[in-house]
Amino acid sequence: MQRVVIGLSGGVDSSVAAYLLKEQGYEVVGLFMINWHDTTGTLEGDCPWHDDRVFAELVARRLDIPFHVVDLSEEYRRRVKLLRDNMREKSITYHWHDPETSFLEAVFSRGDRRLADAIEAAWRDGAKFDSWSEYFSLERWLKALAACGLDPAFYANRTRSRDEVLPWSCVSTGVRTEFLWRERELAYQAKITPDCRKQCTGCGADKLYTGGVCDA
Repeated sequence: MQRVVIGLSGGVDSSVAAYLLKEQGYEVVGLFMINWHDTTGTLEGDCPWHDDRVFAELVARRLDIPFHVVDLSEEYRRRVKLLRDNMREKSITYHWHDPETSFLEAVFSRGDRRLADAIEAAWRDGAKFDSWSEYFSLERWLKALAACGLDPAFYANRTRSRDEVLPWSCVSTGVRTEFLWRERELAYQAKITPDCRKQCTGCGADKLYTGGVCDA
């Protein structure tokens, strides 16, 4: 039997690929790769790949295949630097999202109104063209957050409890919070929700339509 090692991210694509390979008779081995975690102490709190690893391991258990974890973060840093330093051809475009920028984006995408003061403080300290890497300074943002008594890890890295009122809870898209939480629990159990075109899942979106019937 031919062995195939597949990178399991916990997402749909790699999970389906692993399933199809096993169905075709291959000996499938799942591999989860840690490509980034902070080693400098700049970013505090747990790294966001933890949940991905849980999902990947659940997939491996469901498929009954071996599962391994490998830390490639140092090699990842080396290769990214190698590519960025040497890809000078105009015909080649290289895209790479800086993890420090991603961390700050996580803070603001999950943050509340208390961040308004930190944004103003950072702006007054010179944070005006942060979309350009040469002007971006994570240290400046961390300084502004600290000055406002805010911990960025509280927003970016913390696991939310079921009964926590989230900053965006005041905005309704029709889909109920209870449904989203139930979907989260089912995901951790590797259970699939039926197609709502065949069986209503009770998400709450039907309330957005005249007559209480969605057009799914």
